Amino acid sequence: MVAASSELWRELVELASGVDSMGFRHIGKKIEYTPHTDLVKDLGLTGDDAFDFMEKFASKFTVEKGDYSSSDYFGPEGLNIFSFFKKDKPTMPITLGMLFLAARSGIWNRERLQQAYNHQNYE
Repeated sequence: MVAASSELWRELVELASGVDSMGFRHIGKKIEYTPHTDLVKDLGLTGDDAFDFMEKFASKFTVEKGDYSSSDYFGPEGLNIFSFFKKDKPTMPITLGMLFLAARSGIWNRERLQQAYNHQNYE
């Protein structure tokens, strides 16, 4: 498990707690920031908000893009009225634990981060 006392983890939680795209489904819900906190499901990040957040993350923690692609993790901004006719591409999970590992290594490595997610091991 991620060392909750580490400075890197504290800075990451501080960045995540500044997310202001939670939406109606999160009203009154207190977020507990853990390595398993999902940026989409728990924080409600999508579209431009997700792009901005990941740009801030990469800049703050000096993380190289590697094989990162926003569309792999985040859906489009807002409500898509044509979604009844077209299936959206499923996205991969993206958690604070994955961001922690990317920040620690300095590069986004999708395979390594997906493996960490699958095994719930963010060390």
